Amino acid sequence: MSVYIKKLNELSKDSCSVAGDKGANLGELIQAGLPVPDGFVVTTDAYRAHLAGNTCEVEHAIKTALAEFNHYPVAVRSSATAEDLPSASFAGQMETYLGIDTEDEVITGVKKCWD
Repeated sequence: MSVYIKKLNELSKDSCSVAGDKGANLGELIQAGLPVPDGFVVTTDAYRAHLAGNTCEVEHAIKTALAEFNHYPVAVRSSATAEDLPSASFAGQMETYLGIDTEDEVITGVKKCWD
């Protein structure tokens, strides 16, 4: 994968700043031997690259990951790095996009999550 994409099995509790809480916790579940569907996260580096105007690089990384993943339909959902804090919870406030069948829909879903 790339700096913009991490497979769930590459993540752990130490990955929150890169993958958000949900992604990191899914990695922990995999490492504990629990059944978790295959998947990947689009990292905070990808978000920063997108903001800097390097959208083509990010889209290429997502398309490459999807080709390796080779499984549709998929879901796109947020996993903020500070989603659930002791003083604030944002759970359930972000959109989730289900039943996505194409690369372009995945990229659109990622951008909508970022917006």
